[in-house]
Amino acid sequence: MHPAKSNGRDHPYVEWRPGVCGGEPVIVGTRFPVRSVVTSISRLGMTPEEMVKAWPYLTLAHVHDALSFYQDHRVVIDRAIRENRETAVRRGAADLDAVPKARGASRGAAPTYPFRDVDRLSGMRIGFIP
Repeated sequence: MHPAKSNGRDHPYVEWRPGVCGGEPVIVGTRFPVRSVVTSISRLGMTPEEMVKAWPYLTLAHVHDALSFYQDHRVVIDRAIRENRETAVRRGAADLDAVPKARGASRGAAPTYPFRDVDRLSGMRIGFIP
């Protein structure tokens, strides 16, 4: 384990570990990437306190140090965010190709499901038929 250093300042809660998250910087003692802290706060609008509630193994010191690390290593973390997003899109497309067709459904026909409708806003199933 090697604590991350930058510009003469230590980041005691961030480390690079070979073989963990593709070598990305992570919170010490976890597999939680710094990019996930940045994404949760900047894109999802979470506060550091909400992150600590959502992931109890994180502390406010972890979250704030990860944000400080991001300020010192923006290029590295922004690249990791972009690469992770691209990987997720590729995996999502591959998963869509692997979805089996519903029985009796022909190409282009809407698949049949064991519920009456889906709420368009929440995606929740409405009127499930057992």
